[in-house]
Amino acid sequence: RRRPNGMNRYGVILDQVGLEAAIEGLAEAYFRPLAAMLFPELVGPTDAEEHYAFTVKYEAEGDTELAKHGDASVVTINLCLGRAGWRGGELRFFESAGQGLHA
Repeated sequence: RRRPNGMNRYGVILDQVGLEAAIEGLAEAYFRPLAAMLFPELVGPTDAEEHYAFTVKYEAEGDTELAKHGDASVVTINLCLGRAGWRGGELRFFESAGQGLHA
């Protein structure tokens, strides 16, 4: 299996573990309508038709952070799946010279 991206070593692409239909259902029912509502200037009727969903496992012995970068997508949704009481996982956004926001 391939890595989720070139910056992380530990994670999984959700389509590769049988979750393609579930992710597509979430995208169709929630993510695309939400993105179109929040960013109508970016997301039109034919935008955001594809998805690329993955998880990354961050831990002291593996991946510990993700470098500042820009995603090559119309919209990116980040979810923290940490347990109750878990600390960490901060997400920061940066402006990028008219290129939108970068995490």
